[in-house]
Amino acid sequence: MSSDLEAALGLFERLLPELRPSLARRLSALEAIALFGPVGRRALAERLGLTERVLRAEIEALERQGLVVVGGRGVVASPDGLTLLEAFEPLVDAFSALRTLARTVERLLGLKRVVVVPGDVARQPDDLAAVARAAAIALERAMKEARVIAVAGGTTMAAVAEVFRPRRKHPEVTFVPARGGLGEHIDIQADTIAARLADRAGGRFVRLGVPDQLSPETIRAMLEEADVRRRLDEVRRAEVVFHGIGDAKTMSLRRRADAAIRAELERRGAVSEAFGAYYDGDGRLVAQMPTIGLSIEELRAKRCIAVAAGRPKAAAIISLAKTGLFQELITDQGAAEAIRNGLAPPPAD
Repeated sequence: MSSDLEAALGLFERLLPELRPSLARRLSALEAIALFGPVGRRALAERLGLTERVLRAEIEALERQGLVVVGGRGVVASPDGLTLLEAFEPLVDAFSALRTLARTVERLLGLKRVVVVPGDVARQPDDLAAVARAAAIALERAMKEARVIAVAGGTTMAAVAEVFRPRRKHPEVTFVPARGGLGEHIDIQADTIAARLADRAGGRFVRLGVPDQLSPETIRAMLEEADVRRRLDEVRRAEVVFHGIGDAKTMSLRRRADAAIRAELERRGAVSEAFGAYYDGDGRLVAQMPTIGLSIEELRAKRCIAVAAGRPKAAAIISLAKTGLFQELITDQGAAEAIRNGLAPPPAD
């Protein structure tokens, strides 16, 4: 929080000493509703550590102001509520323990921005929805400046597309796949995710329409096709890239690497994977699989926002952060705490 805002808040507190705790409670309630909604009162009270009676009063106050909508499935944030949260972000930072954790992870990983949402996907898979909503909020903000946005495939990015509900249409924005497909379920292909995001945003979509797992010879042959080159040129125009972070062992299986390649990756200490590149715990490249889409060199010139959650992903996040490939991270409390505990220096004696 800026010094001017802190000073203003201090003056208000002299007049209304109860202002800070009341404001913190209401902002925390609104933020949790934005991340987890539609959510029932009981589940929300448990997450916030409030009694249902206290929470009911907060929800009623937010509803009177038009900041939330109460329905049969639970409470959701209204468009005005989301706008207010964005405007109040410096105050949310000041009041939230998770924001303190996020700032710690920023410092430890050398990142420009980290967003931490409550929960741990590894323990409660339903918490992925909150991570996806935080990424969807970041995506909507990115559309204010970027005209071409690239998205990678995978279950996490598919979850983002599922919850993405922009407050207005953006016909000026084009969504492109960051890479070819891995031959998996259609719903988690980069092409499919880019198409869904474009549909929700009222924007344009460019289909790459090529598999990612091809031999170098086949890739060279495909790049001689004028239509493939044209689509790749559009992909390379992306200003912002949203992508996941893979665990090296899991991704080698998803890519159907043979036993010899998997053994070599393990021998060389591969920890993380992104865009066909495998890195060890120190962020050193240990293997690069042939792919079609944005290259690692091209990605380094773009604003890259990684979305990865769950305590077991901490090692992969740390590994990829050391490469400098991404500047922003959206994660959950489980992964953030594991990163902090694994990298923070021990307290002085």
